[in-house]
Amino acid sequence: MLVIGHINLTSQDAASVLKEFGTKDDRDYADRYRRQHRRHQSLYSRALLRYLISIKFPEIDCRAKIRQSKDGRPYFDLSAGRREIDISLTHSHGMAAAAVSSMGAVGIDIEYVKQQRNFAAMAEHAFDLTAGEASTWADAGRFYSLWSVVECLVKANILADGAAVEPDKFEALSEDSLYCLTLGAKVAMIGHKDLGSYAMGLAINLAPEFPVATNSSTWPTPQPNDRSVTIYEISS
Repeated sequence: MLVIGHINLTSQDAASVLKEFGTKDDRDYADRYRRQHRRHQSLYSRALLRYLISIKFPEIDCRAKIRQSKDGRPYFDLSAGRREIDISLTHSHGMAAAAVSSMGAVGIDIEYVKQQRNFAAMAEHAFDLTAGEASTWADAGRFYSLWSVVECLVKANILADGAAVEPDKFEALSEDSLYCLTLGAKVAMIGHKDLGSYAMGLAINLAPEFPVATNSSTWPTPQPNDRSVTIYEISS
């Protein structure tokens, strides 16, 4: 199962999620940020993650310590080194998102969409593209769809940080796309969700038993919950 959630940090429910699910370990971790808004966003994203685990993976202690692996990926420190779930966190400009996966390594990324930028030049530089290739990613929506997904591919250990991007692999990216593709020896499910002023990307390094079962083309309908959290669930 894969569960993704996002929440606007200005909502009253965001404060209640933080109050109920925030931990001392999370506060200690957030203290490493010098800027207050970054500390707050870190706290909210971790509380959101714990909320998702509490309702979707109730057999797991949602208050377990979140540690960092040697390559910087967060993981839930469960007893005896168990890794039943993989997690990812992100936050940007007052929005937080989290993902919990039992289907393989996951990456989630949320980006605030800035409209007035030279996206063709940015795509050419960031993704090592030719000028012609970069021109197809020259508007804000297209650029941020690719940017957010590439960030997720790196987080999920599917793509090496700084590796060249094959743009034809991502032509199917759209406002609300979700599909499987092969990148080298790995099968990934990638997705992009248009959240208005934000772009949210997703990538899962699928375990061998999952690719066919999860080959979809649209995001699932958001699930109702007792907080103002938008939750998507993809079952294996």
